[in-house]
Amino acid sequence: MNYFIFNDAGGDTVQNSTKRWNPVTSGLTDSAVVDKDNLSTGFTLSTGTLVDFPNASGDPFPGFTGDGSWYDEDVDEPIWLSNATYVEISSIGGLDSGKTYIVEVLGGGNGTGRKIEVRINGGTSETVDISLSNTNNVTANFTLTGVTSATIEARKAATSSGNGYVHGFRLYELIPDPVVTTTDTLQPGSNFTLTATNYASTPVSPVTLTPLDTNGDVITGITPITVAVTITGSGPYTATGTMPTLAEAVTAGTSIPFGSTRISLST
Repeated sequence: MNYFIFNDAGGDTVQNSTKRWNPVTSGLTDSAVVDKDNLSTGFTLSTGTLVDFPNASGDPFPGFTGDGSWYDEDVDEPIWLSNATYVEISSIGGLDSGKTYIVEVLGGGNGTGRKIEVRINGGTSETVDISLSNTNNVTANFTLTGVTSATIEARKAATSSGNGYVHGFRLYELIPDPVVTTTDTLQPGSNFTLTATNYASTPVSPVTLTPLDTNGDVITGITPITVAVTITGSGPYTATGTMPTLAEAVTAGTSIPFGSTRISLST
């Protein structure tokens, strides 16, 4: 997770008890980006000339909740959006085109009827109500795939009653949930091959087989079974094993699932 805060006052704290922030100021060129634990990411941050809301230390805006609750700093000097022309507020380089990223841009306002528009790489914009009374849904959220950089632009929305502000943003990789699949029928005594994808590390034996009803819910009263498997590969992983026979299941005091089955491997 990578956090960015608009801050034009040299020496302000950008590290708090929960995270390390990347300060965003004017005139940055390929500045190294660190994650919340202050570790190198390989990403870079560049900016042009930014217009900040002056003397915002102490943050005149309310505390954010909901989708903006990750914003827990008060030393920012937010970007000041006073007209309907898009302003490039940050450009992130070094992204992996084979990965998917989420960007959440957080705005704020000190009046009613305040709105901003945000877009990335010139794509479809998102309008956010940043009115003083709205402390909950204050982020513009974007999913990026197949890109190596992200240029973030913002402007005061045409329907806004006044100036808008952007406090910061965060960027993180969207890691899909692990999935285990098979084309084999899991019959008693039969061999099977599983494919395990989206695992951050090598899964381990055994595989757990959980019976499901027609709605995809776990059937109560039937205990899942585990089957030893041999795992190979480096992602996707292959797991091979043999289903127990009916006699083996009876001896073990278990049952063999039929029909829909959840197949899971742990790490």
